Amino acid sequence: MEQKETAKKKSSTKVKSQSGTIRLSKDTIKKIASDLAKINKKELGRKVKAEAYMVEAISGMNEAKIEKLRQNSLTPADKTRVLYQTYCKNHGQITFEEFNFQMAQAQLKALNSTQIDAKKNQHFVEENGGK
Repeated sequence: MEQKETAKKKSSTKVKSQSGTIRLSKDTIKKIASDLAKINKKELGRKVKAEAYMVEAISGMNEAKIEKLRQNSLTPADKTRVLYQTYCKNHGQITFEEFNFQMAQAQLKALNSTQIDAKKNQHFVEENGGK
């Protein structure tokens, strides 16, 4: 009886895996597979595996690329929050609503300015005979 219990305990021990999973989009997987097919199109040598491909890609990572990835991950709402925080640091604390109002006013002013410039350009073209 004791031998059966000992045998069960030995077989139930788990070995920790040295690998894991990462979710990738189908397009990314296709790109990796396509690159690996090109890389492995050779007469000699072992097959290059996806892990080696990814390690090589990661090794090119630097602070500039990390910052670019961080910036690209921001939603428009996140970008507005960053602008708000920067504005508050430089000009003093205001509410987020006040900041949004000021942003809207600045956009309207820029839009009106652009429309005025377009009318001036159209008037200039008409005065000069369409040249």
